[in-house]
Amino acid sequence: MTDFPVEQDQATQSEPATQATQGFNVESQATGESCHAVVFSTNGDGKFEFELEGASNEIFLGRSPDCEIQAKDMHVSKKHLRIYRDEQLCYFIEQLSPAGTFINTQYMKKGERRVLNHGDAITITSQLSSNTIPFASFFFRMTGQTEVTASREVANLAKVRVDTSDCDLRHLVTDGWVRRQWDISQKLGGGAFSTVKLGVRTKKGSKEQLMPGLRCAMKIIDKRKLTKFQRKRSSGESLNQEPELISSLQHPNIVSCLEWFQTETCIYLALELIHGGDLLHDLMSGGCLTEMQALRIFRQICSVVEYLHVTVKLVHRDLKPDNILLTSRDRDTMTPKLADFGFARLNMKSMDCHTYCGSPHYFAPEVIRAAQDPSCGYGKPVDMWSLGVNLYIMLCGMQPFEDEDLDMQILHGCWQFDVPKFHEVSEQAKDLIRKLLAVNPSERINIQETLKEPWLCTDGLATLVCSTKVDGVQRGEHPAEPGHKKRKVEFDPAS
Repeated sequence: MTDFPVEQDQATQSEPATQATQGFNVESQATGESCHAVVFSTNGDGKFEFELEGASNEIFLGRSPDCEIQAKDMHVSKKHLRIYRDEQLCYFIEQLSPAGTFINTQYMKKGERRVLNHGDAITITSQLSSNTIPFASFFFRMTGQTEVTASREVANLAKVRVDTSDCDLRHLVTDGWVRRQWDISQKLGGGAFSTVKLGVRTKKGSKEQLMPGLRCAMKIIDKRKLTKFQRKRSSGESLNQEPELISSLQHPNIVSCLEWFQTETCIYLALELIHGGDLLHDLMSGGCLTEMQALRIFRQICSVVEYLHVTVKLVHRDLKPDNILLTSRDRDTMTPKLADFGFARLNMKSMDCHTYCGSPHYFAPEVIRAAQDPSCGYGKPVDMWSLGVNLYIMLCGMQPFEDEDLDMQILHGCWQFDVPKFHEVSEQAKDLIRKLLAVNPSERINIQETLKEPWLCTDGLATLVCSTKVDGVQRGEHPAEPGHKKRKVEFDPAS
């Protein structure tokens, strides 16, 4: 047995950073590939880590010699708590002692059990206060994925060197630095050339907000995949364009970037963690929004686009429900936050964009023309078209365009208000959609004109006038989630 004092400088946001005098005995374990999680101390002058290996399904903490983690402080019971896991590698904590334990800020009484999540703080103290010295405090990390899976992914990526001759190598760090500063384990989502994981800060960073225990959504961009995409689309953007852009943006409806850094193979963006999911999944689970809910959310999205188009001179090029995150699941109070600036670029001239990028169902006609004719370009109006598609979906839960002959439908503006739900939608809202989905970009309204539209200046439904019919479609049940309508669309291919 080796004697280790408890460490102070790893305290999480929910723990008091105070001096401690007690020591701990911990069984020495060698780090191996079977390690799945680590419990390490967060107060005192030294440090210890206890690794939960593949063969260990439970450990005990207390003063008893039988405990894997032994505490000397007399306020800690002989067997104070138990940490265990199930077959799915989900971890739990059980309080065994009448002297309670805090999990983050939640107090546990004897006999209580809780799920133990990556990044949780475990504090044994009489009360959780900055003036109270804890008897013991720990930090729980899921290192099975961080140390094994993530490291293996980085190793695989390293087999293919990335040409960084044209890459700005600011914020360059090593893979070891990433593992020491951030604990990145649970996958939250992903895209064509990036993965989003839960990131937990393990050490204090250079910025004030980068405190130990800070949680974020860590977007990890694969440089090799991004470079391949850029070369295929003849894109002139640099690898660092997205982190540089999002770090410079300041708007309440844009996901903030806490910091960014890069290794030889990946770019890391530590983004604000948003807990309500995205608009797409909200629509899929709850159906379309009421008109007043859509108005409130769409107004905020337009505020973001005005900031991008007018203040920053930026075109987003990928406005869709997937990229609109929500601060909560309460549709009457949720705040939308725009994310994913991977396709965004500065747009100083009206038609200086040429890259074929974005999401097909949200393509403006001029994006498709640019792909067909390299001499054609496009600009900020493509975002206005995407806003029209988004508003259509928010109000009825369906896409305006079919999957079949999608490009031709978009080029010819073949869409209708043929979803029964539009019977309940005001003429002002539908008129705005018509103006946003104008095929000719010169006839499409811009963001400043959009914000002056009567519908967006409405304070309540009393002033909204609904039509009595929906393009000849009878009333009926509307779909509960966004989908692609199945109807015959007629257009003249020769036109």
